[in-house]
Amino acid sequence: MASGDLSKGIKLDYHVKSGKGQLNGDALINQTKQGWSVLSSLKGDNIEVLNLPEAYVVASPDLQFTLNDKTSQLSGTVRVPTAELVPVQFNASVRASDDVVIINGPVQKEGRSVATDFNVNVLLGDKVKVNGLGFGGRLTGKLLISGNSKKLLLGTGDIFIKDGSYEAYGQKLDIDNGKIQFTGGAIENPSIDIKATRKSGKVLAGLQLTGTVDDPFVALFSRPSMSDDNILSYLMIGRPLAGASAADAAMLASAATGLGIKGGNMLGEQIASTFGLDSFAINGNGGGDTALQIGKYLSPKLYLSYGIGLFEPVSTVNLNYELNKNWSVKTESGVETGVDILYSRER
Repeated sequence: MASGDLSKGIKLDYHVKSGKGQLNGDALINQTKQGWSVLSSLKGDNIEVLNLPEAYVVASPDLQFTLNDKTSQLSGTVRVPTAELVPVQFNASVRASDDVVIINGPVQKEGRSVATDFNVNVLLGDKVKVNGLGFGGRLTGKLLISGNSKKLLLGTGDIFIKDGSYEAYGQKLDIDNGKIQFTGGAIENPSIDIKATRKSGKVLAGLQLTGTVDDPFVALFSRPSMSDDNILSYLMIGRPLAGASAADAAMLASAATGLGIKGGNMLGEQIASTFGLDSFAINGNGGGDTALQIGKYLSPKLYLSYGIGLFEPVSTVNLNYELNKNWSVKTESGVETGVDILYSRER
């Protein structure tokens, strides 16, 4: 509902019901010789903000907003007592850097926009759940979002992971009391301190993720202390490396690289050599087609290799038989199946 005229200011009052809550707000629009301005407040309790298959969010906002023809500010608090987030797998596009110049591209009309200064506290309750992309658990804590929308948004605060788990390579690892720490830097690059563990008998094996989102560091640990290859074996198959099969070795070597463990390539090679495998290599360009390739000579002329996708659940089996010095036969089974006859000659 609006009242008044522009010379004296226009007053707006609004009320919105969503879910079980109600949102109340008001705004005052003024016009003076110096220009126009808007003063607004927004307050609600248990408002259903989102109700989608991938996101259900209930929030209680208490916000103040000011706007004029030069600047705008948003401040206050948003409490999120309940949320259920189910991230979906997608191929995210990469934005070009600011120094990229597109020749003969569409002409962009320059528009005038007002930057917004943020100073908003986000408080997460005990019923904020995330379940997707292998991770499941609760998030709680608080985060202050500050900064300018045209420059850089900053984050200050701690988000804690409670009753969490992470599934990797068919195994479910427990996560508890993990922490995502925002120390006043860019909000998209917080520090992380997360431990994922698996208990097998009297052995506790785990991996610890530290560093930042842009530059993570993964290390293995265990109680009692043991070698990295045995820690990884307990994590993935629940028993020491001596009790693993050749098929287990392929998966462990893949996990050593795919999980980003410190010295993962060397660890993978160590595991491969333990089982008498003759080759160990990472092939691909770092994208979705990147795969671990391991192989073994079954005879001087017969070579068997197995490829495991590090980012996509794809596996291939190749068999290469050398007929003579120049001719060989290669078979492949996986995404594509076929037989090739190869000819090679040294020059």
